[in-house]
Amino acid sequence: MAVFVSASDESDGGHHRSTFWHGGWVAPETDWSLYFAPAWQERVLDAKPAIPFLHMTDIRNPKWRKEHGVSWLQAQDKMDEAAILIDQIGTLYPMTTSMSGGVFLDAHGKKKIIENVKGSKAARFLVDHFSFNAYV
Repeated sequence: MAVFVSASDESDGGHHRSTFWHGGWVAPETDWSLYFAPAWQERVLDAKPAIPFLHMTDIRNPKWRKEHGVSWLQAQDKMDEAAILIDQIGTLYPMTTSMSGGVFLDAHGKKKIIENVKGSKAARFLVDHFSFNAYV
């Protein structure tokens, strides 16, 4: 059986009817755990100045950089190194899904998700739930 690991995130265009994206990188578990994760830790996260994680929203935020002692140039270096590393791992593949939030809402906006758990409440069926399932 093949086992894969993925790191992903989602984004929208700023309002509930805009395009919704879910994307990330996927690799065989052994390549991820034996090669990619250790290299990411060493070359991106632990490289001076060390950071706890790399998330684009944060590393582009001057306040976050100041809190972690990262200059603008050092942030650029970390992003460059991250891109180089991703390019070097030959079994790391990009995957994305995208969908119109407006079309999704028109088709499913009033639907609810009901869990079969005593006392659970229904929740709206949202584009991010659907997008994540499609991505997986």
